Amino acid sequence: MHVSRWAPGVVFFVVLCFVATCRLPGDDSRPDPQASQKSAAIEVRHGPPVRLSQQAAQGTTVYQSATPSSSYGQPQQGTGNQPKAAPSDATIRIQAQPAPVGVSALPASSSVPQSRPQENVQPLPQASSAFVPTDTGSQGKVDGNPFKIIRQVSFPRNTQLFEFSNGLAVIVQERPKTELATVRVYIRNTGSMNEGTLSGSGVSHLVEHLVAQGATRQRNQNEVAATINRLGGAHNAWTSRELTSYYIDCSASDTTEAIGLLADLVNNAVFDKSRFDSEKSVIRQENLDGLNNREQVADDLLMHIAYSVHPCRYPIDGYPDLFNSLTFENVKEFYATRYVPNNQIVVVVGDVSTSNVLTEITRAWKAIPRGPEYLQAAPTEPIQVSPRLALREMPGKTCLTVFAWPGTTVNDPDAYALDVLATVLSEGKTSRLVERLKHKSQLAIDIHASHDTQQSIAGRFVVSAEVTPENLEKLQTEVLDELYRLREFPVTSAELNRARKQTQAAFVFVEESGQNVADMLALNYIATGDPNYRDVYLAGIQQVSIEDIRRVAKKHITPESLSKVLVTPSGMLPRQIENEKGRIDQDVQAVAFPGSKLRLLTKMSNGVPMVNIQFSLLAGSLVETDATAGSSAVLAEMLDKGSQKYSQAEVANYFDSIGSHLVFSAGHNTIRAEATVLKDDLNEALAVMFDAFFNPLLSEDAFQKAQRTVLDRIESRSGNPMLEIADLFCQSLPNATSYHLLVNGTTESVKNLKLDSLRQFHQKYFHPDNMVVSIFGDFDTTKVATELNSLLQLKQFTGKAPSISFERTNELIQSISEHKKTQRSVALGIVAWPTVSVHSQKEIATLTVLQTLLGGYGYPDGKLFNELRQQKLVYCFFIEQVLGPVPGYMLATFETAPERIQNVLETIDRQFADVQQGKLTDDELQAAKKRIMAYHAIEHTTLSQKAMQCSLDELYGLGFANDLSFNQRIQDVTLDDVIAAARRFIRQKVIVTTSPDEKATR
Repeated sequence: MHVSRWAPGVVFFVVLCFVATCRLPGDDSRPDPQASQKSAAIEVRHGPPVRLSQQAAQGTTVYQSATPSSSYGQPQQGTGNQPKAAPSDATIRIQAQPAPVGVSALPASSSVPQSRPQENVQPLPQASSAFVPTDTGSQGKVDGNPFKIIRQVSFPRNTQLFEFSNGLAVIVQERPKTELATVRVYIRNTGSMNEGTLSGSGVSHLVEHLVAQGATRQRNQNEVAATINRLGGAHNAWTSRELTSYYIDCSASDTTEAIGLLADLVNNAVFDKSRFDSEKSVIRQENLDGLNNREQVADDLLMHIAYSVHPCRYPIDGYPDLFNSLTFENVKEFYATRYVPNNQIVVVVGDVSTSNVLTEITRAWKAIPRGPEYLQAAPTEPIQVSPRLALREMPGKTCLTVFAWPGTTVNDPDAYALDVLATVLSEGKTSRLVERLKHKSQLAIDIHASHDTQQSIAGRFVVSAEVTPENLEKLQTEVLDELYRLREFPVTSAELNRARKQTQAAFVFVEESGQNVADMLALNYIATGDPNYRDVYLAGIQQVSIEDIRRVAKKHITPESLSKVLVTPSGMLPRQIENEKGRIDQDVQAVAFPGSKLRLLTKMSNGVPMVNIQFSLLAGSLVETDATAGSSAVLAEMLDKGSQKYSQAEVANYFDSIGSHLVFSAGHNTIRAEATVLKDDLNEALAVMFDAFFNPLLSEDAFQKAQRTVLDRIESRSGNPMLEIADLFCQSLPNATSYHLLVNGTTESVKNLKLDSLRQFHQKYFHPDNMVVSIFGDFDTTKVATELNSLLQLKQFTGKAPSISFERTNELIQSISEHKKTQRSVALGIVAWPTVSVHSQKEIATLTVLQTLLGGYGYPDGKLFNELRQQKLVYCFFIEQVLGPVPGYMLATFETAPERIQNVLETIDRQFADVQQGKLTDDELQAAKKRIMAYHAIEHTTLSQKAMQCSLDELYGLGFANDLSFNQRIQDVTLDDVIAAARRFIRQKVIVTTSPDEKATR
């Protein structure tokens, strides 16, 4: 997994993940995050986002959008907007021998603060003796010299830097009373721009896969996995254009073990040929997934045209032909020469003792000698003298347009002014581009500016925007007009002061998370030699003047140096520039089978040689009771434990070998299976998937493991505040609605489940008449229908599937109020009103508009959200609908201070009352509709998203083509409809709250 090129700022990423895992289990179109954990590898495709300059926390407050904006300059090369080189104030204590490594300073400049550390060359103080190696034996020596600290620097915020005689650098920040720690190892001289004779092959990424999930000389693969699980399983790795990183997040008490494991992985990894072949297949699948990711495609296109000779133009995954040619020997040699102490930076942040950390560092690294020094001489990038353009068509309904101009290197004083300019343009609702193009003219769905700096070469000043096709031309004109105006019409003093304040706040927000701080310390050190560079950077930002901004705009943002990337929906570009000929992208079709009610939905699209397969059947709380709640969840866990034909290992090995994953999950209303495979693997993958789904072994061992997994999942939900209150909400509902049952059941109900009852459950509900199969992608419909029919005939289903009624009621006779005391210092709340099922499509459309007007759609916004934000009443707030085949709910979820619960509830009531009284305008209505349709298009871009929507619509009885009329239903909503819906549904309600108080403060 390589780092996400379009990831948002670090703090914003944390908020996004927090909200993303808070979906209530009522919408089967959003898979339960906990339910899918069993199939997750120890790596994820999107690596840790890092923003080190003033964009470090753009859009980062909890009031901001819960959906990541499409933005460049966020770590395209893994380091994102890196800091600019300059020394910081620090007291440096250096051991008398050998000579210390110096810190280079910037040339003197009026706009760059200069401060030189005071170096006192003296032996280390006695306090350090506990962790300074004293062993003079062979194990404690490196090239004949004892392993020792040659440089120590103390910084503010309990941070210290240590450099060792074998080249290893260690940064420790003590954060007492947090009870947590993060341990990270960064490998320099790796990444796609540092691969030497293997440039363009993606060897760094492949080595990362092999190291992160492999074995060592001391531990086999199972022992590594067991250690990771014991530490909590929070292990990951990522590769960027400039480096590779491995990390473990754990309890502070496990820090020593985490350091030992990462040291073992990066220094003692052993590779075998079978895993080499397997991981190459996995990465090939990742590459294909990337071809379907519009943001990643746009990023690769930009790097390709913005740099003509520098190796940073190479994709992180490598070019397919060069990647395929990598040999086992290439990988072993790359690891041996690059994974050496003088390329490694270890960062430990958390509730730790520096002395204890260094003791473990010494134990783990003292026998590892310095490796060869590596420096890749990169060619000089020619000055860009004419505009450059890249065009690409991809599935989707919106356009992605990117403008980029040459920026600066890390240590260029102009970088401060360019960073401030990016903040002025797009940070906050009142920023120039956001206010003009997103809110006033509403041309842009989203827009973002950033300055992406690199250490070895000038980066890019980038403006990216998402826009509907009809607004594309006008938006492009206005973006360029706004940018080129900066050369003659300077920013105002108010804009400059706001940008300075936003930058300062961003760094404060970043430091709330130990993980973010670790990345910032490491990448600052790599880029500047100073892990505490943030203080110098903030001082530099404060010295930027209005004239500085106008000067850099005139210097860097010119028409002749523009590089532009445009990604459009299929068929939008002129025919003469199409790269793909004879492309097929058919509408969804339904295929019937003789003697069966099975519904097969197909969509042929040969844009990418891949196929998405989904099985969906009605189950969950639709067929469970209080006593059997969790049956679907446990059964879904058992489906990957082996079948009548294949063992658990055989199923897992098969999907690993083709670079795919088979995922089983249970929702409130369904049990689902999904896999995405290469087109050549379709028939065999379908057969294995069919056997696992319909012929599971359902052994006692499989039952015990699945039951334990679900019980652990129930326990873990109590540790997540949003999941905890979501469960409290469900359990507070009347028994008449199926939503009162939890997807995972309760501890009592799951413990009381029996294997025989689950076997009967499977036999009863896993029937073709009760399900929909969808196959979307590059395949032949006739052939795949024939293959599926053969599988059905071999299974020989008998009888009929039971009829499942959707006749449930969610009516409230009176309002319900529940409160739970917790040990957390914050309060959370849900206010919910009973609404309708998905079968009431007109009402759903109206309620969606109501939701958007008050709380946003896809990301927080709207009148209610904005008032709560302006009054500083909430830390987090969003409105959503719980939808399914039975009547659901509209929910307003918030996080606040305990003493403000009543204020929040009163504000919610008043805003809904205003709607009931008709306090809405047509402009507000039209803006809400536009936002809904634009975001809905974004949510239905990939084959998987499209297939899931069609499958659930068909399964619930709406028809697979129901989504085609979504926009029209939204367009038809009137102000009178919204007012009437508010009066009809916003009446009796359910209120659940949690806080440290015995009762909610109201």
